[in-house]
This record gives sequence, C-alpha cells and structure tokens, in this order.
Amino acid sequence: MMALGAGLVADDQVLLTAASNGTVTMAAPAAIAGQIEARYLGILAADTAAAPLNFVVDLGTRPPARLPTPAEAVVLQCRMPLIYARDVAHLAPGLIQMARAGRIS
Repeated sequence: MMALGAGLVADDQVLLTAASNGTVTMAAPAAIAGQIEARYLGILAADTAAAPLNFVVDLGTRPPARLPTPAEAVVLQCRMPLIYARDVAHLAPGLIQMARAGRIS
C-alpha cells in the first residue's frame, strides 16, 4: 500500500492508544520505528508516523455481499467501521480511496 501512497505506521507491531474523545491512535514501538522488512532485501529504513485508526480490516472473513451492510469493530472501547476483506480483488486501492475520502454506505 505504500507504493499507492499510504504512509507507514509500523511493520509487524503497532501500539494502540485510546483518547478521551473516542479515537484510537496507532504508533510504532520505539524498537522498530523507522524500519520495514522487505522480503529478500532485508530491513529497510522507512519514514513512520503515528496516525489515527479509522477502520479495521478483517483479512480472514469474506464480505457477506458485494455491497455489504456496514459492520463495526470495537477497539479499546471505540467503535469504528469493520471491513471484511478475505479474497477481495483490488483491496489496496479501495482501502486507499476509503482512507482518503471516506465511505458513503
């Protein structure tokens, strides 16, 4: 997704923090901040930054319908959209668009 313009929060581990306003922030643990594993190349330097968690993607569950009814996840007592995405073609570009402009329904 970085190749499509997404920023990197962390690779393999993410620290989640709930705020009093009902949002969740993601950040890299200090030990791995600024790093990403690239298969067959090694550990590479990469810009990382904390970011809000705006939705959850479940890669183990298939969407129930082509245009599914919106679902929710609860993370650290905060509700947010849940996207079922197992075997979804073109997932990365769709998630990038959703992050940029939101979801209508």
